[in-house]
Amino acid sequence: MVRCRVFPVSPSLVVTGSMQPKINPGDVVILKKIDTKYLNKGDVIKYWNGNVYVIHRIVDVYVRDNQKYFITKGDTNKLADAPVLPEQVKGVLISTLPKIGLIPLWIRKQTSGA
Repeated sequence: MVRCRVFPVSPSLVVTGSMQPKINPGDVVILKKIDTKYLNKGDVIKYWNGNVYVIHRIVDVYVRDNQKYFITKGDTNKLADAPVLPEQVKGVLISTLPKIGLIPLWIRKQTSGA
C-alpha cells in the first residue's frame, strides 16, 4: 500500500483478525497522526513493533521513570502486547471502511502461496 506522508490521515489494510468483530481482515482503517499525549485507554492505534505494523486497542497507560507506555491488545487476543513507546505510535483510528480491501488481501494471499 502506498503511504503518503503529506496528509495527516492515511489508510491501512487490515490483514489479521485480532480486532474482530469491530475490525476484520480486508477492512481498511483510516488513521490520523496524533500527539501521543492525547491517547487514552480504549483508543485503537497503529504502531511499529520492530517487525510489523500492529493495529490494537490501548488497554492501559502508565508512566515509569518519566517514560510513558501504552499497553495494547487485540480485541480477540487473550494476552496484551509488549509495552509500546510513544515514538512507536504511527496513528489513531478515526474510521473503518469495511471489506474495501478484500480484493487486495485475496491477491496478497494468492501471490504469497498461503
